[in-house]
Amino acid sequence: MKEEKRLKSKKYIPKVYYRGELLNHKETPLTVKETELCPYCKEEITFEQVKHVVPEAEKEITEKILVYLNKYRKDYKLDTCLRKAHFIAQVGAEMKFLKKNMQESHNYNYASLPQKYFSKSYTIDSIILESLKNNLNEIFKIVDKSGKIKTKTNIELKSILNEENVVVDVRRLYGKNSKEKTIKEVKEKVKDKTGNEVEELKFKIILKKHKAFRIPLFSRFYATYPNDKRGLGNGNELSREGFMFCGKGIKQLTGKGNYISFSNFRKNNPFPDDPKGYIDFTKITDKTNYKGNFDLLADTNNVIYGVQSALWFYQKGGVSIQKKYAADWAAEDDIKRSTRIINGGYNGIRNRRDNTFKARTEKGFKVYKHYEKIYEKGTKEQQELIENILLNISQEEKVKTREYDNSLKKMVTAYVDLKDVEAEKLLKKLKEVKPVNSLKPKGIKLFIESDLKLTPLKNE
Repeated sequence: MKEEKRLKSKKYIPKVYYRGELLNHKETPLTVKETELCPYCKEEITFEQVKHVVPEAEKEITEKILVYLNKYRKDYKLDTCLRKAHFIAQVGAEMKFLKKNMQESHNYNYASLPQKYFSKSYTIDSIILESLKNNLNEIFKIVDKSGKIKTKTNIELKSILNEENVVVDVRRLYGKNSKEKTIKEVKEKVKDKTGNEVEELKFKIILKKHKAFRIPLFSRFYATYPNDKRGLGNGNELSREGFMFCGKGIKQLTGKGNYISFSNFRKNNPFPDDPKGYIDFTKITDKTNYKGNFDLLADTNNVIYGVQSALWFYQKGGVSIQKKYAADWAAEDDIKRSTRIINGGYNGIRNRRDNTFKARTEKGFKVYKHYEKIYEKGTKEQQELIENILLNISQEEKVKTREYDNSLKKMVTAYVDLKDVEAEKLLKKLKEVKPVNSLKPKGIKLFIESDLKLTPLKNE
Protein backbone atom coordinates (compact mmCIF):
# COMPACT_ATOMS: atom_id res chain seq x y z
CA MET A 1 0.00 0.00 0.00
CA LYS A 2 2.86 2.35 0.90
CA GLU A 3 4.68 1.37 -2.28
CA GLU A 4 1.59 2.19 -4.34
CA LYS A 5 1.42 5.73 -2.91
CA ARG A 6 5.11 6.20 -3.55
CA LEU A 7 4.65 5.49 -7.24
CA LYS A 8 2.04 8.24 -7.58
CA SER A 9 4.50 10.92 -6.44
CA LYS A 10 7.26 12.52 -8.49
CA LYS A 11 10.44 14.38 -7.74
CA TYR A 12 10.36 17.69 -9.60
CA ILE A 13 12.71 20.68 -9.80
CA PRO A 14 10.59 23.72 -10.72
CA LYS A 15 11.50 26.52 -13.08
CA VAL A 16 10.17 29.60 -11.31
CA TYR A 17 10.06 33.20 -12.42
CA TYR A 18 9.76 35.79 -9.68
CA ARG A 19 9.07 39.38 -10.74
CA GLY A 20 10.30 38.55 -14.22
CA GLU A 21 13.56 36.89 -13.16
CA LEU A 22 14.34 33.18 -13.45
CA LEU A 23 15.32 31.91 -10.02
CA ASN A 24 17.38 28.90 -9.00
CA HIS A 25 15.12 26.52 -7.12
CA LYS A 26 17.27 26.90 -3.99
CA GLU A 27 16.48 30.60 -3.75
CA THR A 28 12.89 30.42 -4.91
CA PRO A 29 10.42 31.90 -2.39
CA LEU A 30 7.82 29.20 -1.88
CA THR A 31 5.37 31.75 -0.48
CA VAL A 32 5.34 35.51 -0.97
CA LYS A 33 3.23 36.86 1.85
CA GLU A 34 1.57 40.20 1.16
CA THR A 35 1.54 42.34 4.31
CA GLU A 36 0.40 45.59 2.65
CA LEU A 37 -3.38 45.73 2.76
CA CYS A 38 -3.78 49.28 1.43
CA PRO A 39 -1.31 50.67 -1.13
CA TYR A 40 -2.55 54.24 -0.60
CA CYS A 41 -1.51 54.55 3.05
CA LYS A 42 2.19 54.82 2.17
CA GLU A 43 1.67 57.53 -0.46
CA GLU A 44 3.00 61.01 0.21
CA ILE A 45 0.62 63.94 0.60
CA THR A 46 0.39 66.03 -2.57
CA PHE A 47 -0.63 69.62 -3.23
CA GLU A 48 -3.42 68.36 -5.50
CA GLN A 49 -4.94 66.40 -2.63
CA VAL A 50 -4.74 69.40 -0.30
CA LYS A 51 -6.27 71.65 -2.96
CA HIS A 52 -9.17 69.23 -3.42
CA VAL A 53 -9.92 69.26 0.31
CA VAL A 54 -9.17 72.97 0.84
CA PRO A 55 -9.81 74.93 -2.39
CA GLU A 56 -8.38 78.14 -0.87
CA ALA A 57 -4.93 76.55 -0.41
CA GLU A 58 -2.02 78.58 -1.78
CA LYS A 59 0.59 76.61 -3.69
CA GLU A 60 3.74 78.30 -2.33
CA ILE A 61 3.03 78.00 1.40
CA THR A 62 1.38 74.57 1.01
CA GLU A 63 4.39 73.09 -0.75
CA LYS A 64 6.67 74.43 1.99
CA ILE A 65 4.45 72.73 4.56
CA LEU A 66 4.34 69.46 2.62
CA VAL A 67 8.14 69.17 2.63
CA TYR A 68 8.03 68.62 6.40
CA LEU A 69 4.73 66.75 6.57
CA ASN A 70 6.05 64.13 4.16
CA LYS A 71 9.42 64.03 5.88
CA TYR A 72 7.91 63.34 9.30
CA ARG A 73 4.65 61.59 8.46
CA LYS A 74 5.74 57.98 9.03
CA ASP A 75 7.02 58.71 12.53
CA TYR A 76 4.28 61.13 13.59
CA LYS A 77 1.04 59.30 12.80
CA LEU A 78 0.38 60.49 9.27
CA ASP A 79 0.93 56.93 8.12
CA THR A 80 -2.56 55.90 6.98
CA CYS A 81 -5.21 57.22 4.62
CA LEU A 82 -7.47 58.05 7.56
CA ARG A 83 -4.87 59.94 9.57
CA LYS A 84 -3.74 61.93 6.55
CA ALA A 85 -7.33 62.77 5.64
CA HIS A 86 -8.33 64.03 9.08
CA PHE A 87 -5.10 65.96 9.62
CA ILE A 88 -5.41 67.89 6.34
CA ALA A 89 -9.15 68.46 6.91
CA GLN A 90 -8.54 69.90 10.39
CA VAL A 91 -5.55 72.03 9.36
CA GLY A 92 -7.63 73.30 6.45
CA ALA A 93 -10.29 74.46 8.90
CA GLU A 94 -7.66 76.07 11.14
CA MET A 95 -5.65 78.06 8.56
CA LYS A 96 -6.88 77.10 5.05
CA PHE A 97 -3.27 76.67 3.92
CA LEU A 98 -2.98 80.44 3.48
CA LYS A 99 0.27 82.27 4.17
CA LYS A 100 -1.48 85.03 6.13
CA ASN A 101 -3.04 82.45 8.44
CA MET A 102 0.21 81.10 9.87
CA GLN A 103 -0.77 83.50 12.66
CA GLU A 104 -4.33 83.82 13.93
CA SER A 105 -6.33 86.65 12.40
CA HIS A 106 -7.75 89.24 14.79
CA ASN A 107 -10.30 90.71 12.37
CA TYR A 108 -13.31 89.71 14.44
CA ASN A 109 -16.58 91.51 13.95
CA TYR A 110 -17.75 92.40 17.45
CA ALA A 111 -20.88 90.23 17.14
CA SER A 112 -18.76 87.09 16.63
CA LEU A 113 -16.90 87.47 19.93
CA PRO A 114 -18.06 85.09 22.70
CA GLN A 115 -20.08 86.75 25.45
CA LYS A 116 -18.40 84.50 27.99
CA TYR A 117 -15.30 86.70 27.75
CA PHE A 118 -16.80 89.84 26.17
CA SER A 119 -20.02 90.66 28.02
CA LYS A 120 -22.90 92.42 26.23
CA SER A 121 -23.55 94.59 29.26
CA TYR A 122 -20.68 95.42 31.56
CA THR A 123 -19.36 98.45 33.43
CA ILE A 124 -16.02 99.53 32.04
CA ASP A 125 -13.48 98.69 34.74
CA SER A 126 -9.81 99.41 35.42
CA ILE A 127 -8.64 96.26 33.58
CA ILE A 128 -10.44 97.24 30.38
CA LEU A 129 -9.17 100.82 30.60
CA GLU A 130 -5.59 99.69 31.17
CA SER A 131 -5.78 97.09 28.41
CA LEU A 132 -7.16 99.60 25.88
CA LYS A 133 -5.27 102.67 27.16
CA ASN A 134 -3.46 103.20 23.84
CA ASN A 135 -6.64 102.83 21.78
CA LEU A 136 -9.22 104.93 23.66
CA ASN A 137 -9.02 107.80 21.14
CA GLU A 138 -9.92 105.35 18.38
CA ILE A 139 -12.86 103.92 20.33
CA PHE A 140 -14.51 106.93 22.01
CA LYS A 141 -15.26 110.57 21.37
CA ILE A 142 -16.78 113.27 23.57
CA VAL A 143 -19.40 115.64 22.11
CA ASP A 144 -20.67 118.69 24.03
CA LYS A 145 -24.29 119.86 24.23
CA SER A 146 -23.92 121.93 21.07
CA GLY A 147 -22.70 118.90 19.12
CA LYS A 148 -19.08 119.97 18.99
CA ILE A 149 -16.40 117.30 19.42
CA LYS A 150 -14.20 117.94 22.45
CA THR A 151 -10.67 116.72 21.77
CA LYS A 152 -9.38 114.45 24.53
CA THR A 153 -6.16 112.52 25.04
CA ASN A 154 -6.11 108.82 25.89
CA ILE A 155 -5.26 109.74 29.48
CA GLU A 156 -8.18 112.19 29.71
CA LEU A 157 -10.59 109.68 28.21
CA LYS A 158 -9.41 107.05 30.66
CA SER A 159 -10.21 109.40 33.55
CA ILE A 160 -13.66 110.33 32.19
CA LEU A 161 -14.67 106.72 31.56
CA ASN A 162 -13.48 105.70 35.01
CA GLU A 163 -15.51 108.47 36.70
CA GLU A 164 -18.72 107.99 34.74
CA ASN A 165 -19.24 104.23 35.33
CA VAL A 166 -20.08 103.60 31.69
CA VAL A 167 -22.01 100.41 30.90
CA VAL A 168 -21.24 99.06 27.46
CA ASP A 169 -21.28 96.01 25.20
CA VAL A 170 -17.65 94.97 25.75
CA ARG A 171 -17.54 93.18 22.39
CA ARG A 172 -17.84 96.59 20.69
CA LEU A 173 -14.68 97.81 22.42
CA TYR A 174 -12.34 95.01 21.32
CA GLY A 175 -13.83 93.80 18.04
CA LYS A 176 -14.63 95.59 14.81
CA ASN A 177 -17.46 98.09 15.38
CA SER A 178 -19.20 99.36 12.25
CA LYS A 179 -21.83 101.58 13.81
CA GLU A 180 -21.45 104.77 15.82
CA LYS A 181 -23.48 104.75 19.00
CA THR A 182 -24.11 107.04 21.98
CA ILE A 183 -23.41 105.00 25.09
CA LYS A 184 -23.97 107.65 27.76
CA GLU A 185 -25.35 111.16 28.14
CA VAL A 186 -23.66 112.93 31.03
CA LYS A 187 -25.79 115.63 32.66
CA GLU A 188 -25.05 118.39 35.10
CA LYS A 189 -27.19 120.50 37.44
CA VAL A 190 -27.58 124.17 36.56
CA LYS A 191 -29.94 126.96 37.58
CA ASP A 192 -32.51 128.20 35.13
CA LYS A 193 -33.63 131.82 34.69
CA THR A 194 -35.92 131.57 37.67
CA GLY A 195 -33.13 130.26 39.88
CA ASN A 196 -34.45 126.73 40.03
CA GLU A 197 -31.94 123.87 39.81
CA VAL A 198 -32.38 121.74 36.70
CA GLU A 199 -30.42 119.06 34.83
CA GLU A 200 -29.11 119.66 31.36
CA LEU A 201 -26.81 117.82 28.98
CA LYS A 202 -23.11 118.35 29.67
CA PHE A 203 -21.64 115.98 27.05
CA LYS A 204 -22.18 112.68 25.31
CA ILE A 205 -19.83 109.69 25.30
CA ILE A 206 -19.99 108.19 21.82
CA LEU A 207 -18.66 104.84 20.66
CA LYS A 208 -16.95 105.36 17.30
CA LYS A 209 -16.61 103.09 14.30
CA HIS A 210 -13.28 101.31 14.62
CA LYS A 211 -11.22 98.26 13.72
CA ALA A 212 -10.49 95.31 16.02
CA PHE A 213 -7.48 95.72 18.30
CA ARG A 214 -5.14 92.75 18.04
CA ILE A 215 -3.16 92.89 21.29
CA PRO A 216 -6.03 93.73 23.68
CA LEU A 217 -8.46 91.36 21.93
CA PHE A 218 -6.31 88.23 22.19
CA SER A 219 -5.10 89.25 25.65
CA ARG A 220 -8.68 89.20 26.90
CA PHE A 221 -9.92 86.28 24.78
CA TYR A 222 -7.18 83.88 25.90
CA ALA A 223 -6.69 85.13 29.45
CA THR A 224 -7.28 82.69 32.31
CA TYR A 225 -10.50 83.16 34.27
CA PRO A 226 -11.94 81.51 37.40
CA ASN A 227 -13.26 78.02 36.57
CA ASP A 228 -11.70 78.25 33.09
CA LYS A 229 -11.71 74.74 31.61
CA ARG A 230 -9.69 75.56 28.49
CA GLY A 231 -6.37 74.85 30.21
CA LEU A 232 -4.45 77.43 28.17
CA GLY A 233 -1.98 78.24 30.92
CA ASN A 234 -1.97 82.00 30.26
CA GLY A 235 -1.98 84.82 32.80
CA ASN A 236 -4.66 87.52 33.10
CA GLU A 237 -5.51 90.06 30.41
CA LEU A 238 -2.81 92.54 31.40
CA SER A 239 -0.06 89.90 31.28
CA ARG A 240 -0.49 89.96 27.47
CA GLU A 241 0.18 86.22 27.39
CA GLY A 242 -3.13 85.71 25.60
CA PHE A 243 -1.72 87.78 22.75
CA MET A 244 1.79 86.33 22.77
CA PHE A 245 0.48 82.77 22.76
CA CYS A 246 -2.44 83.23 20.37
CA GLY A 247 -2.83 80.76 17.50
CA LYS A 248 0.33 80.18 15.45
CA GLY A 249 1.55 77.54 13.04
CA ILE A 250 -0.53 75.32 10.79
CA LYS A 251 -2.55 74.01 13.73
CA GLN A 252 -2.85 77.48 15.34
CA LEU A 253 -1.22 76.35 18.59
CA THR A 254 -2.76 78.41 21.39
CA GLY A 255 -1.93 78.95 25.07
CA LYS A 256 1.33 79.18 26.99
CA GLY A 257 0.77 75.72 28.46
CA ASN A 258 0.79 74.19 24.97
CA TYR A 259 3.97 76.07 24.03
CA ILE A 260 5.65 74.68 27.15
CA SER A 261 4.49 71.14 26.33
CA PHE A 262 5.65 71.43 22.72
CA SER A 263 9.07 72.73 23.84
CA ASN A 264 9.47 69.78 26.22
CA PHE A 265 8.30 67.27 23.60
CA ARG A 266 10.98 68.42 21.15
CA LYS A 267 13.58 68.25 23.90
CA ASN A 268 12.71 64.65 24.79
CA ASN A 269 11.79 63.49 21.28
CA PRO A 270 14.03 65.26 18.74
CA PHE A 271 12.63 65.46 15.22
CA PRO A 272 14.79 63.70 12.60
CA ASP A 273 17.44 65.92 10.97
CA ASP A 274 16.47 68.97 13.04
CA PRO A 275 19.81 70.60 13.97
CA LYS A 276 18.45 73.25 16.34
CA GLY A 277 17.87 71.04 19.37
CA TYR A 278 15.96 72.36 22.37
CA ILE A 279 14.13 75.67 21.95
CA ASP A 280 12.10 77.33 24.69
CA PHE A 281 9.15 78.60 22.68
CA THR A 282 7.87 80.64 25.65
CA LYS A 283 10.98 82.83 25.83
CA ILE A 284 10.28 86.57 25.38
CA THR A 285 12.98 88.44 23.43
CA ASP A 286 11.33 91.89 23.27
CA LYS A 287 9.12 92.78 26.25
CA THR A 288 8.07 96.14 24.83
CA ASN A 289 6.67 94.74 21.59
CA TYR A 290 5.77 91.30 22.97
CA LYS A 291 8.11 89.40 20.64
CA GLY A 292 9.67 86.03 21.38
CA ASN A 293 10.49 82.48 20.30
CA PHE A 294 6.77 81.77 20.05
CA ASP A 295 6.82 83.81 16.81
CA LEU A 296 8.95 81.08 15.19
CA LEU A 297 5.79 79.01 14.76
CA ALA A 298 4.33 81.72 12.50
CA ASP A 299 7.44 82.11 10.32
CA THR A 300 6.30 81.79 6.70
CA ASN A 301 9.86 81.51 5.36
CA ASN A 302 10.81 78.61 7.62
CA VAL A 303 7.66 76.62 8.42
CA ILE A 304 9.42 73.76 10.23
CA TYR A 305 8.22 74.72 13.74
CA GLY A 306 4.72 75.55 12.55
CA VAL A 307 4.54 72.00 11.17
CA GLN A 308 6.27 70.28 14.09
CA SER A 309 3.89 71.89 16.60
CA ALA A 310 0.89 70.60 14.63
CA LEU A 311 2.28 67.06 14.45
CA TRP A 312 2.97 67.07 18.20
CA PHE A 313 -0.55 68.29 18.96
CA TYR A 314 -2.12 65.75 16.58
CA GLN A 315 -0.69 62.80 18.47
CA LYS A 316 -0.24 64.13 22.03
CA GLY A 317 -1.83 67.58 22.43
CA GLY A 318 -5.09 68.84 23.86
CA VAL A 319 -7.33 67.15 26.39
CA SER A 320 -7.62 63.46 25.53
CA ILE A 321 -10.97 61.70 25.29
CA GLN A 322 -10.97 58.16 26.71
CA LYS A 323 -7.14 58.41 26.76
CA LYS A 324 -7.10 58.93 22.99
CA TYR A 325 -5.78 61.95 21.09
CA ALA A 326 -6.72 63.43 17.71
CA ALA A 327 -4.65 60.98 15.65
CA ASP A 328 -6.24 58.05 17.49
CA TRP A 329 -9.76 59.28 16.79
CA ALA A 330 -8.77 59.97 13.18
CA ALA A 331 -7.90 56.27 12.88
CA GLU A 332 -11.54 55.60 13.77
CA ASP A 333 -12.74 58.21 11.25
CA ASP A 334 -14.36 60.21 14.06
CA ILE A 335 -14.87 63.87 13.08
CA LYS A 336 -16.60 64.88 16.31
CA ARG A 337 -13.94 63.72 18.75
CA SER A 338 -11.02 64.79 16.55
CA THR A 339 -12.55 68.27 16.39
CA ARG A 340 -13.16 68.36 20.13
CA ILE A 341 -9.49 67.71 20.87
CA ILE A 342 -8.03 69.98 18.18
CA ASN A 343 -10.42 72.89 18.67
CA GLY A 344 -11.30 72.46 22.33
CA GLY A 345 -14.95 72.61 21.24
CA TYR A 346 -16.93 72.46 18.02
CA ASN A 347 -16.15 75.83 16.45
CA GLY A 348 -16.19 75.55 12.68
CA ILE A 349 -17.34 71.93 12.74
CA ARG A 350 -19.40 72.43 9.58
CA ASN A 351 -16.23 73.34 7.69
CA ARG A 352 -14.30 70.49 9.36
CA ARG A 353 -17.01 68.04 8.33
CA ASP A 354 -17.08 69.27 4.73
CA ASN A 355 -13.29 69.06 4.51
CA THR A 356 -13.30 65.51 5.86
CA PHE A 357 -16.00 64.40 3.42
CA LYS A 358 -13.83 65.66 0.54
CA ALA A 359 -10.73 64.07 2.06
CA ARG A 360 -12.44 60.66 2.03
CA THR A 361 -12.92 60.72 -1.75
CA GLU A 362 -10.62 59.39 -4.47
CA LYS A 363 -9.31 62.87 -5.32
CA GLY A 364 -8.55 63.35 -1.65
CA PHE A 365 -6.97 60.59 0.42
CA LYS A 366 -8.89 57.60 -0.93
CA VAL A 367 -10.42 56.66 2.41
CA TYR A 368 -13.33 54.82 0.77
CA LYS A 369 -10.85 52.90 -1.42
CA HIS A 370 -8.83 52.20 1.72
CA TYR A 371 -11.87 50.59 3.33
CA GLU A 372 -12.47 48.44 0.25
CA LYS A 373 -8.86 47.22 0.17
CA ILE A 374 -8.85 46.32 3.87
CA TYR A 375 -12.21 44.61 3.53
CA GLU A 376 -11.01 42.62 0.51
CA LYS A 377 -7.66 41.47 1.94
CA GLY A 378 -8.06 41.73 5.69
CA THR A 379 -8.99 39.30 8.42
CA LYS A 380 -12.50 38.77 9.69
CA GLU A 381 -11.73 41.08 12.62
CA GLN A 382 -10.55 43.82 10.26
CA GLN A 383 -13.67 43.41 8.14
CA GLU A 384 -15.86 43.77 11.22
CA LEU A 385 -13.94 46.90 12.23
CA ILE A 386 -14.54 48.45 8.79
CA GLU A 387 -18.24 47.63 9.01
CA ASN A 388 -18.50 49.24 12.46
CA ILE A 389 -16.72 52.42 11.36
CA LEU A 390 -18.86 52.76 8.24
CA LEU A 391 -21.99 52.11 10.28
CA ASN A 392 -21.02 54.82 12.78
CA ILE A 393 -20.21 57.52 10.23
CA SER A 394 -23.30 56.77 8.11
CA GLN A 395 -25.67 57.41 11.01
CA GLU A 396 -27.22 60.76 11.85
CA GLU A 397 -25.17 62.61 14.46
CA LYS A 398 -26.04 66.27 15.03
CA VAL A 399 -23.49 68.43 16.84
CA LYS A 400 -24.56 71.66 18.51
CA THR A 401 -22.38 74.67 17.77
CA ARG A 402 -22.43 78.45 17.41
CA GLU A 403 -22.08 80.03 13.97
CA TYR A 404 -22.06 83.57 12.64
CA ASP A 405 -25.11 84.25 10.48
CA ASN A 406 -24.20 86.82 7.82
CA SER A 407 -27.82 87.64 7.03
CA LEU A 408 -28.70 88.25 10.69
CA LYS A 409 -25.21 89.64 11.46
CA LYS A 410 -25.01 87.77 14.73
CA MET A 411 -24.02 84.45 16.27
CA VAL A 412 -26.73 81.80 16.22
CA THR A 413 -27.09 78.24 17.50
CA ALA A 414 -26.77 75.61 14.77
CA TYR A 415 -26.84 71.82 14.53
CA VAL A 416 -24.42 70.16 12.11
CA ASP A 417 -25.14 66.59 10.97
CA LEU A 418 -22.01 64.44 10.52
CA LYS A 419 -23.82 61.69 8.59
CA ASP A 420 -21.90 60.58 5.48
CA VAL A 421 -24.25 59.16 2.83
CA GLU A 422 -21.30 57.87 0.76
CA ALA A 423 -20.22 55.72 3.70
CA GLU A 424 -23.74 54.33 3.86
CA LYS A 425 -23.54 53.33 0.18
CA LEU A 426 -20.14 51.71 0.65
CA LEU A 427 -21.29 49.70 3.65
CA LYS A 428 -24.21 48.33 1.64
CA LYS A 429 -21.87 47.47 -1.24
CA LEU A 430 -19.39 45.62 0.98
CA LYS A 431 -22.09 43.59 2.68
CA GLU A 432 -23.41 42.46 -0.70
CA VAL A 433 -20.03 40.99 -1.69
CA LYS A 434 -20.09 37.22 -1.18
CA PRO A 435 -16.90 35.58 0.13
CA VAL A 436 -15.11 33.22 -2.28
CA ASN A 437 -14.86 29.63 -1.02
CA SER A 438 -11.29 28.45 -0.66
CA LEU A 439 -10.17 25.99 -3.36
CA LYS A 440 -8.55 22.65 -2.59
CA PRO A 441 -5.35 22.00 -4.55
CA LYS A 442 -5.43 19.25 -7.17
CA GLY A 443 -2.68 17.34 -8.99
CA ILE A 444 0.38 15.30 -8.11
CA LYS A 445 2.47 15.80 -5.00
CA LEU A 446 5.77 17.60 -5.51
CA PHE A 447 8.99 16.98 -3.61
CA ILE A 448 11.18 20.07 -4.07
CA GLU A 449 14.89 19.51 -3.68
CA SER A 450 16.21 22.50 -1.77
CA ASP A 451 18.39 23.52 1.15
CA LEU A 452 15.66 25.86 2.34
CA LYS A 453 14.23 25.23 5.75
CA LEU A 454 10.47 25.27 5.25
CA THR A 455 8.16 26.61 7.90
CA PRO A 456 4.43 26.06 7.42
CA LEU A 457 2.39 29.27 7.30
CA LYS A 458 -0.79 29.45 9.31
CA ASN A 459 -3.92 30.53 7.50
CA GLU A 460 -4.84 34.12 8.36
